[in-house]
Amino acid sequence: MEFVRTIWRLLGVPLKWALDLLGVDVGPWGWVHTAAKVAILFLCVVVVGSIVRAAVLGIWRAFRPKPLTTLDDVHALQQHRAAEEAGQRLDEPVAPREGAVALLRKQGRYGELGETYLAAARPREAAKWFLKAGDRKRAAQALAQAGRAARAARMMMRDGEYALAGAFYTADGAHRAAAKAYRLAGDLASAAHALSMAHRFREAMEAYQGYFNRTTDPLDRQLETARRCIALLEAPKVAAKAPADTLAALYLAVGKRYERANRPADAAKLYALAGVSPNSTKAP
Repeated sequence: MEFVRTIWRLLGVPLKWALDLLGVDVGPWGWVHTAAKVAILFLCVVVVGSIVRAAVLGIWRAFRPKPLTTLDDVHALQQHRAAEEAGQRLDEPVAPREGAVALLRKQGRYGELGETYLAAARPREAAKWFLKAGDRKRAAQALAQAGRAARAARMMMRDGEYALAGAFYTADGAHRAAAKAYRLAGDLASAAHALSMAHRFREAMEAYQGYFNRTTDPLDRQLETARRCIALLEAPKVAAKAPADTLAALYLAVGKRYERANRPADAAKLYALAGVSPNSTKAP
């Protein structure tokens, strides 16, 4: 009761100040004091109650558990499955649903999460989740899609994936770095092409010679390499400055591949440029 009396007396303080400020003397009408105190008490209760309610709602909204799936997720999945069953293709990138993302994260399915972001045309975020899943190759591919091919190449060089690193360096236009990566991968054909793209023509011709001398690739791969080699040899800067013996060796090597591919006219032309007779050659 003493607490209530103290509150009641305190309520009279602002009332007295207000009456003194207005110069009003209520005199013997004590009921006015009582009514005013009750009104002030009511206002205080309303204000404090509103503040407490707002604070409680804010805390609840901040910490309440979010649903892992929503009705929109279910509808989107149903539409996607229906399209797949009908043999349709969804060409538009689909934004990942918040509920589906939360579910994949909760279950630790980071690889699937990366694929989800990749399908939504968000490769940088996809790369982050592929890395978390431990799939560095997929992460590098996503980084390359995001325009970070040089970073992807460096990742693959550290992992010893030299062929992939070479492809990423090529996509980034770093042809000399690509040639180094391809050499480490044992892919002399690609290294030679990368060197020619880097205008390192003498080194490119040496790489082509090494390839043709040692290759056991299928004939179609050899023919593709031969086509690139001839394109290099026919470039004016190369034809004018290349050593004659190097040119002859490469013409002869390419001619043998054409002969094996049943292209006698092309082979004869290259044999003539190499300064040898077709009858004196043997296909490797």
